[in-house]
This record gives sequence, C-alpha cells and structure tokens, in this order.
Amino acid sequence: MAQKIPTVKMVAWESIIPQAIIFIGIFLILKTAGVKQPVIYGGFIYLGLSQSLRRILSRYHIRGVSLIRQNKYNEAIVQFNNSYNYFNKHRLIDKYRYFTTMSSSKMWYREMALNNIAFCYGQIGDGANAKKYYLKTLEEFPGNPLATAGLALMRAAENNNQSQGENSK
Repeated sequence: MAQKIPTVKMVAWESIIPQAIIFIGIFLILKTAGVKQPVIYGGFIYLGLSQSLRRILSRYHIRGVSLIRQNKYNEAIVQFNNSYNYFNKHRLIDKYRYFTTMSSSKMWYREMALNNIAFCYGQIGDGANAKKYYLKTLEEFPGNPLATAGLALMRAAENNNQSQGENSK
C-alpha cells in the first residue's frame, strides 16, 4: 500500500470575489437570454468552465501531482519543470489564476512547481537538489512557508547526523 503524501492547500479567500463575478456574469447572461433556472444551468456552466480551464492551463501541474501520488518522483520532476516553464512564459495566466484557471490557491503555479520539485528531490534522496529548489523558491517567492519549512527540516536532519557522528567518536 502506497504511503499517503501530505499536501498543503493554502486558500486565497479573496479569490471568491472574482469567481463570484464570473458566476454572476454567467447567471446574468442566461437570465437575459430567458433561460429557465439560470442558477442551476449557470452552476453547471461555471463548473464545466472551471474544470476545463484548469485541466488545459495547469495540465503539467496536474500530471505532476498524479505522479507524486504514484511515487514516481523522477517523472513528476519533469512535469513540474514543464509547469514552471509554462507559467514562467505565461506569467499573466499565473498572476490572474483566480480568473484564468479559477484556482483558489494562494500560491502561484510557479511557486507550487518549485516546491514540488524540491519535495520530489527530497523523496528520491537528492538533498542537494532539494535544497537548491527550496532556495530558488525563496529567491523568487520570499517567505514561502513550504520552502522555509523544508529547509529547516533539512538543517535539522543535517544537525542530527552531525551530532550522531560526534557521539559515535
């Protein structure tokens, strides 16, 4: 049985406003067009639109998360690199993710990609690359709590290894 991978979801509650605007816009279009039960149909359209946009625009991210769940970390690193490169090239999609992917995540997709790459390297035992990507995350997104916690955990492990080495002498 595969171990359950911990996840952190930081929700940006301010994302409710643009998403409500989108839903209200859909509702008003349907109501103006004379559609009966515009709330129900608007809800289906909203859900379909949000799922479609998310699947198309964040496809690499979704694949990477799926691969992490399967413990395929090397393959996940490739997908998260693709995600980082895509959103780095299309920064406005990432910046306005509340509208473009209807995401409620507080973190940018680029930020999530860097953290996930670091996590994957940590899972395959490549501490040097894990540290490199956590540091890159903090360079681009100062104060990122996941990168800060990841680096603190790595330092604690290094200190523990050093103290165990000293105790065995």
